[in-house]
Amino acid sequence: MKTAMQELIEYIELNIDDNDFIKHEVLEQADKLIEKEKEQIKDAHCWGWSDAYDNLQYNKSRLCEEYYNQTYNQNK
Repeated sequence: MKTAMQELIEYIELNIDDNDFIKHEVLEQADKLIEKEKEQIKDAHCWGWSDAYDNLQYNKSRLCEEYYNQTYNQNK
């Protein structure tokens, strides 16, 4: 599965001429925003499972990172 930002980056890479200066600016901004999106996804996942993680005394940060990587980094 890809996030919306990952799909946008792929679309830009495939559909805008490599020599286009705007492409590089847009991709640079998209790379910054994908990190923000990643944190939002991890936060949302952890918020939904926070009680279960607390009760099981799991390392929430590690589990949220694993969730993101397993779900969204598999198609890189």
